[in-house]
Amino acid sequence: MKNMLGKSKGEQVRLIQRAIEAIRNQPDLSPDAKKRGIESLKKAL
Repeated sequence: MKNMLGKSKGEQVRLIQRAIEAIRNQPDLSPDAKKRGIESLKKAL
């Protein structure tokens, strides 16, 4: 994932939302792994 430094808050939010979508679209991840990944991204906001 790209370095968050130097990004505006809006850009950070969009990057994280894109990352969340990418996690949701991974067919080989278990629902539990997806949930943990999404939770950790939301904490980064």
